[in-house]
Amino acid sequence: MAEYLYDTTSTKWFLPTYFWSAGAKLVRPSDRTTSCGRTQKICRLARFNGRLKDCMQIYIPMHDEVIGHWYLLICDIFHKKAEIWDSLPDVRHNKKRENDCHITLLYLDSVFHEDILSVFGTGWTFSSFSVVSPLDANPIQPNGVDCGIFVIRHMQYYRQLWHDRYDSNVQRMRLAIELLRNEKNQLRDVIIRETLKVMENASDFMAKGNKLGNVEAKDKDVADITITRKRVYNRKQKQSAVTIPEIRTGRGQPRPRRR
Repeated sequence: MAEYLYDTTSTKWFLPTYFWSAGAKLVRPSDRTTSCGRTQKICRLARFNGRLKDCMQIYIPMHDEVIGHWYLLICDIFHKKAEIWDSLPDVRHNKKRENDCHITLLYLDSVFHEDILSVFGTGWTFSSFSVVSPLDANPIQPNGVDCGIFVIRHMQYYRQLWHDRYDSNVQRMRLAIELLRNEKNQLRDVIIRETLKVMENASDFMAKGNKLGNVEAKDKDVADITITRKRVYNRKQKQSAVTIPEIRTGRGQPRPRRR
């Protein structure tokens, strides 16, 4: 998926997590030139040279290091607005997160200084953007571990109702499949081939045991493989049928024996 970071045609710019961290670590103004040069190289920002006039939005993943939480900063160029998409807002941390976003906007001014001057002239800055939180459309995660999922989905489906009937396991599975099957995934064929080998080995292993049933692979595309464990019988007791969800191959837990 890193290919999206290096796209040279999109009007939506996706910056890597390094961008936020570089801006946050910049303390001394004297280090600004060195820091910006390093960031431009590491983030490969040369692909944006001369394209600021066509840019509509800039997506920047942000990180609250105090509690280990990810949220998203979206810069709306046309409306001069910076939106904080935070799936786990907290009154104890909101002010710091907003301040970190202001620091990132200042860093955008430094990194894209030449492009800003050539496109908008003097007086136009990212740091002058109004910083808002779209509470009317911002969904809240149901647990303390899905912030990364929400950041990714907001980047993919900005202001779309992707979170309706949200299920953590389903979203994680869908994301894994999307990453695997995406045409920009350079390792797609390798991963599918290696995964099929693992599935075949697991099938052979499970077929050997007297306590294990058969495993069927109904499709060669790993994203569509459905593994079904048939009814199996233990020598001393009859066990219920177990259906293993898609892409999962682990053994179910045995029932305790009755005495």
